[in-house]
Amino acid sequence: MKTILSFALLFCMASLTVFAQEQNKSKNAIGIDIQPLFSLYSASGENTLQYERMIKGLVLRSGLSLSLRSEEDSSLNGTTTESSSHSITGRLGLARQLTFDKFGLQLGADLAYFNSRSESSIFSPASTDFPEGRENTNLSTHKGYGIQPVVGLSYRFSKHFSLSTEAYGTIRRMVRNTYSDNGGIIDESRQTGWSATSLGDLRFLALIHF
Repeated sequence: MKTILSFALLFCMASLTVFAQEQNKSKNAIGIDIQPLFSLYSASGENTLQYERMIKGLVLRSGLSLSLRSEEDSSLNGTTTESSSHSITGRLGLARQLTFDKFGLQLGADLAYFNSRSESSIFSPASTDFPEGRENTNLSTHKGYGIQPVVGLSYRFSKHFSLSTEAYGTIRRMVRNTYSDNGGIIDESRQTGWSATSLGDLRFLALIHF
């Protein structure tokens, strides 16, 4: 599903070149993370769409990352496990663009909003202790905001196409809510706090310039 979505986005991006402005310097770019196409390293498993706008040597950046997952598994003893999750990350930032012939270097930071939810359920068959079977449910939500320092390196293959890799870290404040129901035993909790990661997460972007 992710591969189909990525190919569809690439096709839409390519079609934009038909309407691209014939100027010496393109001021806009739209790109997608191409990791799902080649099963490369992926820190988050998200599909990312990014837009960039050049403004006097600066790059106004915005991005949207989405992830949807759903799994179901059954064991020989009749136990069934269902799990699902989704996440969304929105970004808006500013970077300094340095150009060396066909190479480009971006140094900047994005403000980011995070929202994710995951749920899992385990259905156990009837037993002596639980004649009607047993269901264990776990639910977790995360919401927060933060800043992502970013360093990007790109190569311009042509007037309308480039490839870019970005390394980014995250400093964020998150609110985590958890809920569990283990055979009627309910537990709820709420946690808040700050966390930080170094520039170890990567994005690989294919961009169309217009």
